[in-house]
Amino acid sequence: MKIFNKSEWKKVKLGDICDILDSRRIPISEEKRIKGKYPYYGANGIQGYINDYIFDEELVLLAEDGGNFGSKTKPIAYKINGKTWVNNHAHVLKARNKIISTDFLLYSLMFYDVTKLITGTTRKKLTRTGMEKITLFIPNLDVQDKITNYLQKIEKFIFFRKNQLTYLKELNKSLFTRMFGNPFYSNKIKEDNRSFLKDIAIINPTKKEIEYIENNLEISFVTMADISENGEINVNNIKKLEDVKNNFTFFKEGDVLFAKITPCMENGKGGVAKNLKNNIGFGTTEIHIIRPIPNITNSQWLYHLTKLPLFRKDAEIHMTGSAGQKRVPTTYLSNFKIKVPPIELQNKFAERVEKIEKLSFNVSSDIFKISEIPKRKELRVIKILEQFTEEYIDDLNVRMTHHSNAIEGNTLTLNETATIILDDTIPNAMSKREFLEVLNHSDALEFLLGELQNNKIDIYMIKEINKILLNRLNHNAGNFKTDYNYIRGADFETASPSETPYKMNEWFENMNFQLKNSNSDIEKIKIILEYHIKFERIHPFSDGNGRTGRLIMLALMLENNLTPFVITVENRSKYMNILRNQDIETFMSLVEPLMEEEKKRIIAFKKSSKLQI
Repeated sequence: MKIFNKSEWKKVKLGDICDILDSRRIPISEEKRIKGKYPYYGANGIQGYINDYIFDEELVLLAEDGGNFGSKTKPIAYKINGKTWVNNHAHVLKARNKIISTDFLLYSLMFYDVTKLITGTTRKKLTRTGMEKITLFIPNLDVQDKITNYLQKIEKFIFFRKNQLTYLKELNKSLFTRMFGNPFYSNKIKEDNRSFLKDIAIINPTKKEIEYIENNLEISFVTMADISENGEINVNNIKKLEDVKNNFTFFKEGDVLFAKITPCMENGKGGVAKNLKNNIGFGTTEIHIIRPIPNITNSQWLYHLTKLPLFRKDAEIHMTGSAGQKRVPTTYLSNFKIKVPPIELQNKFAERVEKIEKLSFNVSSDIFKISEIPKRKELRVIKILEQFTEEYIDDLNVRMTHHSNAIEGNTLTLNETATIILDDTIPNAMSKREFLEVLNHSDALEFLLGELQNNKIDIYMIKEINKILLNRLNHNAGNFKTDYNYIRGADFETASPSETPYKMNEWFENMNFQLKNSNSDIEKIKIILEYHIKFERIHPFSDGNGRTGRLIMLALMLENNLTPFVITVENRSKYMNILRNQDIETFMSLVEPLMEEEKKRIIAFKKSSKLQI
């Protein structure tokens, strides 16, 4: 998506860009609705199906009464199409398509902050008067289409990722029984093949092992609210040992936490203690601790054993105490009999679980990050971008694509690159790889410029740039390297695959800290150049590190409102020596005249769109 000057966006009132069709709504009480095939809509979507309709067109419904006002996850607007019926709990809006598209209207309203416009205390309401005070920023229709196409791709991606997450969760649930079968007693399992749980694990270990630890040691503290039903445990609450060691339950890294009180036990609360402060934790007295015995049991096997519905059901039967205060007694756990598989098989199970959990975490992170994009209300203010015309952006795209690719060995000329990007044609016979390198670099630059309006530079953006650059060229595009790589002619080794994630996080955090605390533009430029060199020495991706690094450098310059620059292929030798020698001063002497040249091009394109590349 290309950058458009914010000055080109118009500020409009809702009533000026759509027709309000509230007068055509007809509410029908539930007892009077006749079932049929037509959807009956309310504030938050379909309320049922009836035998008639009052609308037959593409519309946007905006919650009036009982909407998800203030929610960051549930929208307050949605689109309907075709034969439908709408009650009086949703405003009905018809986009004036010569001004605004239906989809752009929808995305503009989905997470609009109506906090100051709603009335009522117990049941909040967005009245027509309040709704008519809504103001939006809208670009021209072409730009609207590009934005909505982008957001629709995001929705498809989220849908795909959610399906993946569901599959991974189900896979995790089924893995235990697939590997171990039914671990409980049956006619197929001999009595003497089973062991007491107390013989294969330590139940509720004592605090003896920590009695000599200093009282001021910081440890993790866990409440019942910190323990989820899906195995996740929040360990970020930190306390001093002296404040908790006498009245709370002790556990350590790798122990299994099992909620013993109703309804937490029945709901499945529990998990494996991980990432504890100083490897020690304390928590609510309403948990049992199950500690694996080395070479006999594994934490993951024990935890997933306690998660089995049959285990929880049996534990529920054996709970003691009064209603609302029932608990699983220690004796039940201690004397529970179970078939124990070989430790090698348990370890294999744990490895598979870890892989599934890692994938689930990555998928969840993707969903969260991508889900946030449609919720952003306005573009970020990056002043230097307001100086860019469409013609200049095209010019920058062509030049940077050509020179950055040429530095890496692409043989296409500047004119050939311009023809591919600007005219959407192939000028001459050329290799498929070189052609794709041009298309991908152009797409990556446009993605970068679009993202800068929405979000700050982060590791996700960096990975996405590499993914776009290597689209259809490398199977590992967008992922950190899994094999060692080397820089031709360099007298140093790049980061190992195992070091790369840590080194990249360190690189990112240190760079941001220095930029945040810098005192001048010159200092910022030097930091950006320094960290470009460091990026190339890490060489985090299996391919495309040079092009990725130069695009990140461009993004950092723009984010800090600094004039960009294009390192030309003519400067390749000097540039490569700078990287090898980590020569910041020579880098500055190379970049400064390039920035001055770029300033002139920006000004010239502002004055005239006829400047030739």
